[in-house]
Amino acid sequence: MSQTRIKRLSPIFTGLMASLLIYAMDSTIFSTAMKNIVSDLGGKAYYAWPFTSYLLCSTIAIPISGTISDLRGHKPVFLCGIALFLAGSSLCGLSGNMPELILFRALQGTGGGVIVAGVFTIIADLFPPAERGKYTGIVSSMYDLANLIGPVTGGFLSDRFGWRWIFYLNLPIGVFAFIALFFTLPDDRQIIKQKTDLSGMIVLALILFPVLTSLSLAGTVLPWNSPWIVGMAVFAFLMLLIFILLQHRVKSPIFPSEYFTDRRINMALALSFFNQMSLIGAVVYLPYFEQNILKMSATGSGLVLAPMMVSLVLAANIVGRLISRTNQYRIWSLIGFCLIGFSMWRFSVMDKSTGYSVLILNAVLMGWGVGMNMPVGNVNAQNSVSKCRIGSVTSAVTLFRNIGTATGSAFFGTVLTARNVIGWEISGVSRVFQVGIAVALLGILSSSFLRDAKLPES
Repeated sequence: MSQTRIKRLSPIFTGLMASLLIYAMDSTIFSTAMKNIVSDLGGKAYYAWPFTSYLLCSTIAIPISGTISDLRGHKPVFLCGIALFLAGSSLCGLSGNMPELILFRALQGTGGGVIVAGVFTIIADLFPPAERGKYTGIVSSMYDLANLIGPVTGGFLSDRFGWRWIFYLNLPIGVFAFIALFFTLPDDRQIIKQKTDLSGMIVLALILFPVLTSLSLAGTVLPWNSPWIVGMAVFAFLMLLIFILLQHRVKSPIFPSEYFTDRRINMALALSFFNQMSLIGAVVYLPYFEQNILKMSATGSGLVLAPMMVSLVLAANIVGRLISRTNQYRIWSLIGFCLIGFSMWRFSVMDKSTGYSVLILNAVLMGWGVGMNMPVGNVNAQNSVSKCRIGSVTSAVTLFRNIGTATGSAFFGTVLTARNVIGWEISGVSRVFQVGIAVALLGILSSSFLRDAKLPES
């Protein structure tokens, strides 16, 4: 890449990374301050709903914003996403009670969904297919930076200045990103006569809302076989059938049928789902093991997660560059899931005598495996479609990652607490990691069927 082009793209790239950072850091920084928030605002019974409302709205916004941006321009939609996120952050900081916070978190989540879908779409706009892997890997490192600095930053701001400052922190970073992208990002707005698939968007929301709500409640607030959970599942399935029928009848569908018939795309969606499930299992239950079995402090368990995140960043960057050089995807995903499965097995056999060095080694292997998969799903899917569908397919990959997070949280939580499941006596965190091996095997299967995308001309 020429020096002139590097100088031209630097402010754009910085703006994209800054916007993704505030999105990625939100969940980690928010969770550390939640205890102080509840003490101040009350509403302990609604403890989970600020998380749930954010996840619901961000996940629903991802595919909808991707489709709209393909029709109306990636830049204006992305800037609207930043503006919504900042507006939501400001209002969250001004919340006077828990219902207000839940509502404003929903607004913030809507903007966050637009941001996370738009970042990788714009990367695909800026760079030719041969370079997308490299820069997708670099930008993805913002997730891991957020995991490293988010909890510390959230705790510090909440204890020193009050919990409202965890939201106000987004404002200077977000305003910088907005201004940088407003003046430097090329305007790709196109005049397209096709109408936005409004009916498809409404039905998609009616699918995702009950699915994500039931995953948030099942196994904790309500049992999996409760009438409410079963009812939401049946309703979501009926809406899915309607959605499929609608998508066949519109000229600009949210999810074209080839997304689910083309193995370059559908397997990219599947491996992204299983990779995210694996990550949430490690991030949540490795500290659980350390604190409850090894009796480590929260700080000590965090120091084990840090090397895992560092290895994840390195793996994502290295594999992203290798993809750009070799145009091979499947091999890296296969190796990544093999490492995940091996790490899950290593986690499952740990006990009270496990040493600190063994913990770190296992965590590093896990991070490396997850990181290897990070660029694969996005880049393989993006290089499998025409430029007019970059936003849509990128949003689809991101959507499946989000659903993987929600599914992993609910499923592993149930595994941890359930008993007598198909004859098993499940009572320990080691069972979570044993089930994690099965998730990794499903990832290996998905990767085996993945078809490498041929490098397009542009």
